[in-house]
Amino acid sequence: MKTKMQLNGTRILTLMGSGETSPTMVKTHREVLAKFAGAKTNSVMLGTPFRFQENAEELGERSTNYFKVSLQVEMKILDLPIRYDQLNSSAFFEQEMISSLVKSDFIFSGPGSPTYALKNWKNTAIPKIIEEKLKSYGAVTFASAAALTLGAYTIPIYEIYKVGEDLRWEKGLGITSLAGLNCAVIPHYDNAEGGTHDTRYCYMGESRLKKLEEMLEKDIFILGIDEHSALVIDIESEMAFVNGLGGVTLRHNGQSYRLEKDSSINLDQLVETALNLGHGQKVDTKKHKAEDINSSDLQRTEGNHEELKIQERVKRALENIDVEILTSSILDLEEKICSTPRSDEYELMRALLRATIVELGALADSDNYDKSEVVASYVEIIIEARDRARKDKRWEEADIIRDQLGEIGIELQDSHETSSWTFKTL
Repeated sequence: MKTKMQLNGTRILTLMGSGETSPTMVKTHREVLAKFAGAKTNSVMLGTPFRFQENAEELGERSTNYFKVSLQVEMKILDLPIRYDQLNSSAFFEQEMISSLVKSDFIFSGPGSPTYALKNWKNTAIPKIIEEKLKSYGAVTFASAAALTLGAYTIPIYEIYKVGEDLRWEKGLGITSLAGLNCAVIPHYDNAEGGTHDTRYCYMGESRLKKLEEMLEKDIFILGIDEHSALVIDIESEMAFVNGLGGVTLRHNGQSYRLEKDSSINLDQLVETALNLGHGQKVDTKKHKAEDINSSDLQRTEGNHEELKIQERVKRALENIDVEILTSSILDLEEKICSTPRSDEYELMRALLRATIVELGALADSDNYDKSEVVASYVEIIIEARDRARKDKRWEEADIIRDQLGEIGIELQDSHETSSWTFKTL
């Protein structure tokens, strides 16, 4: 039975099998964007999966033109990644791109190589920023190679199909676990380009996929997305919708269950259906889902949404101050703050703070801003970091923050739990 897609939440994950910049996917893109600001949605494209290709610039332009012409959406291409252990004072432009990713409401990525993308996103804040979008507010639409990266594991397509390397899985981003789906995503599921040989299942064919499936852990299923098709997941309402020309296949223990186009399914039911394939054992889907979501250190609680507070405060910047000196000195301060290993949450905050600082530096060239008002937004962010250090008895770190703030004209007055500040002319 056909079901009209009704998105009720503002945390939406869309997996596309292919056709992400074709007329067949315009309707799906439009319905997702409508949950935010429509054509005015703050949209970015991660070009990482195809950035190694000679025609990378052409691919990027083709995608941005598609969104501009078909959906009236201005999309910015981000030539990421960034490795935070390699940053220095020359990283201003790179940090501007991270800032754009942080502020975005819609993140899109598409064709290329999944393993190239995963290699370049490793040890960066990019996966955590994507996670936080889906835990707080935002839409993530990944297609083709990019979709392959989102599951618990990914197939190294080029290495196996083009180079002839041994069958294997690579560790994926695990983003689908935010929707309770402990799976491996396979786009191009119904591919038929091979003609005389089997290129279904993203060019793996049945014989190779069967062997690959045997390598997976027993609680992981395969989520196959047909070409020119999409699975749109509304995380808040716990519903999934099949859009496009084809369908979606759940595969486990060598058996398959197909979700036809224009159908919908509850996420708990989806997981239970998938894991029951091949045997009759009942699955506690709620328990399975909770375990997946809690595997991340970034819990979706009000108290942990400091990054949202940062984004809200970043509206103005310093005036009449050398942008390069200010930005580099604050990045040095942040590096000292994070000199010891932290949790994933702390690392995400570190990335967001860097992005915030760079944006403040960029805005410093703007006119008609009151300097004290601009400084207030910045100082409050730094003081919050110092208050956390004091609460955790990291006294040396707290002293470094106080001394560095003093060097740029900010004097702190400490109380038992918090601090106030006084602005002095620099």
